[in-house]
Amino acid sequence: EEVARMRWPEFTHPEDVEIVTKLINKVLAGETEGYTIDIRYIRKDGEIAHVNVSAWCTRKADRTVEKFIVFIQDITEHKRAGEKLRESEARFQQLAEAIDDVFVVSDVKSKSILYVSPAYEQIWGRPVQELYEDFGQLDEGIHPDDRLRIQEAWARMVDQGDRCEEEFRVLHTDGSLRWVRSRWYPLRDQSGQVFRVAEINQDITDFKRDQQALLEREAMLTDAA
Repeated sequence: EEVARMRWPEFTHPEDVEIVTKLINKVLAGETEGYTIDIRYIRKDGEIAHVNVSAWCTRKADRTVEKFIVFIQDITEHKRAGEKLRESEARFQQLAEAIDDVFVVSDVKSKSILYVSPAYEQIWGRPVQELYEDFGQLDEGIHPDDRLRIQEAWARMVDQGDRCEEEFRVLHTDGSLRWVRSRWYPLRDQSGQVFRVAEINQDITDFKRDQQALLEREAMLTDAA
């Protein structure tokens, strides 16, 4: 009852009053029969409520507005959930872009890339945009001697839904060879089928180089003995 006695600008957020006024004036001028908009109301306790307002008019014979019919839906929780999701996505992107590893999220059914971190360009030597446009770019960068093994391992992972770790060589576009350790994390849908895969690709080139040097040193010592 208290709200009913108030004029709408009294409980509408000041920043939203102007746009609603313009919409109402369009209806009054006969330019439209109604409108739908998301705006903010100010509750009695001072808290902000996000609402979806759908309004339309009935007209008299002379086409002037007789009355407005308005439906108001509280979408505050929906808005808050959306804001939390956006904040979470922003934190994730900041983390993914700060690490040297290549983080990739792919859609299994459409064989498309949903996200790839910028470090991909450092290890594969290919533009990120090209991978978004062509899922096959990821495999094309793998050394031919490793490619079939990795493709078969990927197929098993998707079929069985088990986490997997593989090591392979990547041919950088500058001609250098990179060693990569890739960890795959399959995500299942409600039916239990793998529909997405998150993977972390770590450049282990230095580790492999040091490992090879150690083996060669041990071999030299063995020969000397």
